[in-house]
Amino acid sequence: MSLLEDLDAFLHSQPGMSLSPSQDGNVHIKGRFRFSASFDGSPAVEDSYQIHLVAFPEHQEKLPEVYEIGGRIPRDGDHHINPAGNLCLGSPIRLHMILRKGFRLTEFVERCLIPFLYATSLAEQGHERFKLGELPHGAAGLLEDYAKLFGCVARADVLRYLETLTLKKRRANKKPCPCLCGRKLVKCRTHKVIVMLRATVPQKLFKESLAAL
Repeated sequence: MSLLEDLDAFLHSQPGMSLSPSQDGNVHIKGRFRFSASFDGSPAVEDSYQIHLVAFPEHQEKLPEVYEIGGRIPRDGDHHINPAGNLCLGSPIRLHMILRKGFRLTEFVERCLIPFLYATSLAEQGHERFKLGELPHGAAGLLEDYAKLFGCVARADVLRYLETLTLKKRRANKKPCPCLCGRKLVKCRTHKVIVMLRATVPQKLFKESLAAL
């Protein structure tokens, strides 16, 4: 599906939203976003939010940014709002793993944005906040999420995995495995995890995550 077809499909599914003029080369969509969702063991929710969605056609691997512009969600970390004002939908590496490469805007909305807004609406109704599992926020959240992803505990362990992922494949395979088993990476079962992550996540994101931690 082309970007134009993807955009048309999204706007067709969301008649309350429309393209907004811009001069930065990005795609800006604003309006009332409506959704209806129900997840296992949780109440059904039908709600809407005023949002501003920014997509980056020149950087197709970059995740869209979403801003709640109706003043409904408080602008603080407790409500998962980044310092720049956009919604913190989860750790970047985790989101890329959910979407995989070549994701479409409609997939991003369905798999990342709607669960976030669903959880927010539930919290407003007095239900357990982020019942689906609270997404990590900030450096501490990144560390916690990546530790789970790599199957380790300490910050130093997470940094070793991220450092390995920033290296070129041949160089990384010759180095000791970050799990500290004593074998080279290519001979350890951790190699499969590294290969999967390389195939799913843009390498520059590993560098950005390493710098953030």
